[in-house]
Amino acid sequence: MRRAAEGTHTDEDIKALFAKQGGKCATCRKNIRDAYDVDHVMPLSKGGSNGPDNLQLLCPTCNRKKSTKRPDEWAQENGRLFV
Repeated sequence: MRRAAEGTHTDEDIKALFAKQGGKCATCRKNIRDAYDVDHVMPLSKGGSNGPDNLQLLCPTCNRKKSTKRPDEWAQENGRLFV
């Protein structure tokens, strides 16, 4: 899926994202200096791109919970979106 997806990102993009997020998980705000996963905000399996604008850094726990959920599903599950 990554090869078929639009967009690419570099190690520098990930470093910039880490700095932008202040070294915190995008969901739970836990410190991720020791371990983090690069997550596709809109999953590749649901048409998301592999470009830096579709990436966020999550702690491993949040990344496992998010799995292949769309952003709206994930936000609703975390009490950030009311339908």
